[in-house]
Amino acid sequence: MHTKNLCWFLALGLAVGTAGTVTAGNENRVGTAGAQELRIPVSARGVALGDGFMADASGVDALWYNPAGAARVDGTEAYFSHLTYLADTEKNYFAIVTNTGIGALGASIDVFDIGDIQETTEENPEGTGQIFSPTFTVIGVSYAKYMTDAVSIGATGRFISEDIIQTSAQGVSFDIGIQYQPGWEGLRLGFALKNFGPNMQFDGEDFGSTHQTGDDPNSLPRVLRTDNATFELPSLFEIGLAYSPSIEGDLSLDAFGTFTNHNFGGDEFNLGVEGGYQDMLALRLGYVASANEDYNFGLTFGAGFKIPMGGSSITVDYARRMVKDYFDDNDLIALKYAF
Repeated sequence: MHTKNLCWFLALGLAVGTAGTVTAGNENRVGTAGAQELRIPVSARGVALGDGFMADASGVDALWYNPAGAARVDGTEAYFSHLTYLADTEKNYFAIVTNTGIGALGASIDVFDIGDIQETTEENPEGTGQIFSPTFTVIGVSYAKYMTDAVSIGATGRFISEDIIQTSAQGVSFDIGIQYQPGWEGLRLGFALKNFGPNMQFDGEDFGSTHQTGDDPNSLPRVLRTDNATFELPSLFEIGLAYSPSIEGDLSLDAFGTFTNHNFGGDEFNLGVEGGYQDMLALRLGYVASANEDYNFGLTFGAGFKIPMGGSSITVDYARRMVKDYFDDNDLIALKYAF
């Protein structure tokens, strides 16, 4: 292990960890954070591994899990994924990352689609005949680079927009990540502080209502507005590791683990294992152990297949996340093009 690299990693990790203590929470705060679309995963490989591979996430996959891993991209990678989530909601995600020579630059956009909802009012509890479709959109820009030959850092800035009829909220969030390869064969380490930023607040015409004041029927109506509270982002701090034992031949094995501390609930342990063949076929299994008794997800699994195409490649990944109660299991399919 190089002393210089270790000092880099410890110093940066301490900085991220210190910032992370500001966001620490407990189970009494479950459900108090907003912008929960920031927590809904976008990577089929990540979901299949129980969201535990942040210490090893690389290239375009790293933009969501740990932006430091984007520094490991060789050329350019483009990525699209589609997730079927809870209660017939969906999430679509597109990202691209490229090596610029002075670091990796990436961009992403994900749209959480709640679907069509029938409008109801106090006067029309059975419906007004109008249909509305809430739209939650997150646009991100990322940058990552190697500080030494073994330490990479990265950051992502995101613009968040939530629109529901005539009510909306906008905000920004930031991720900071570090990855370190200490020189011990097969071991990788990582830190990440995600989704931190200023509070958001909903506003719009729907917070106002028109009322007639006084006894004079000719008096002008007044518009009264409701005060609306701000809400926090679902910030979290993660420490992860990955280990790949040396195996001769065409087979490979990787194990992953991540500890996650939230500002809105109990801690989580994300675990995953991946078996590969000739860097073309991968089988994955994962699990999330949560301190929240009401945590609704369980076992995860999936597979990936890589198709070489000369100097480029196409990778197809699939993941399923088991849901414990009430809802159908989540399915995520993704396509990555590397060139």
